[in-house]
Amino acid sequence: MFCSNCGKEVAVDAVFCPSCGYNLKQVPPTKWTPSVPLERKSPGAAVLAVVLGFIGLLGIGHIYVGRLVRGIVVLIVGIISLLLTFLGLIASTEVGFALEMEGLRILGLFGILYLGLWIWQIFDAYDLAKEFNRTVQETGKEPW
Repeated sequence: MFCSNCGKEVAVDAVFCPSCGYNLKQVPPTKWTPSVPLERKSPGAAVLAVVLGFIGLLGIGHIYVGRLVRGIVVLIVGIISLLLTFLGLIASTEVGFALEMEGLRILGLFGILYLGLWIWQIFDAYDLAKEFNRTVQETGKEPW
C-alpha cells in the first residue's frame, strides 16, 4: 500500500503515513489538489539553535520553526540587552568608584535580562517545534 499524499510505501494497517503524517483513513478529497509533504521541525534542533546562538543570536530557534516576527523581535531585544550590558561594563571601568558601582548594577540588570530571555526562548522554541509537528500531523498544514 502507498500513501496517497506522498507516495511512500506504508503498512496495510497503518492509520497515518510514517513519512508525511497523512491520515490514510480519511475520505479522499473530491477535487484533485497537489500536496507537498511538509517537513517536520525537530524540537532538539530548535533548542540546539538557541543554545549555540547564545551570544547575540537570540531568536534563531523561533526563526527555525517559522515564527519569523517573534524571532526577529527576540533577536533585537537580545542585541539591545547585550549592548546595554557591555555599555554598563565599559562605564564601570572608565569612571570613578561611585559610578563604577552604578555601572556594575546596570551590567547586572541587563545581564540578568539577557540570561532570562535566553532561558525563556529555549523552552518557547521547543514548545513551538512540538506544536508545529502536532499541527502538521493533525491537519497537514503549517500552523502559522
